Amino acid sequence: MRSREHLVADYPPLATRWVIWDNARIPAKQLASSESSDINAVVELLK
Repeated sequence: MRSREHLVADYPPLATRWVIWDNARIPAKQLASSESSDINAVVELLK
């Protein structure tokens, strides 16, 4: 849980573009990106 909080609190402000992937299965599935989602959507997604 702490790593998720760190991910959404610290990294997006440092990046101009970002993508969140689920690589639990092949092929990996794109869950969100800066082009289609905002960080609040990512917070909800990772709950």
